Amino acid sequence: MPSYKFITNPEAVAFIEKVKSGEYFRIIKTEFLKVKWFFVGALILLTLLLAIVVGKRLSEKAGPSYIPPIIEVTVPTQETQKSSVFSALKRKIQEFSAQLPDPAIPELDNTLNLEQPI
Repeated sequence: MPSYKFITNPEAVAFIEKVKSGEYFRIIKTEFLKVKWFFVGALILLTLLLAIVVGKRLSEKAGPSYIPPIIEVTVPTQETQKSSVFSALKRKIQEFSAQLPDPAIPELDNTLNLEQPI
């Protein structure tokens, strides 16, 4: 294999020297560190999209779920009616209206004078 010293292009020789010394990789590393959060964000976005696709496929694969019918059974209660001496009072309290009546309209007096008499 021929040595790179025989290459006549000086730009190629300079590039090979930068690669061998590690300077080229330092440049790439600093550029990568500037935009690393874009790569992290893209990776997170791709992970979420992949999770959504896998979840959708799994949910379609499961098939329809069976929901049993709701049967409402009402059982009449057999409670005896209890009476008390306070039943009438309880009924009056429950039927009491909490709304206040309209206030009485004051009489109109045209002879009112707010100025002080001299």
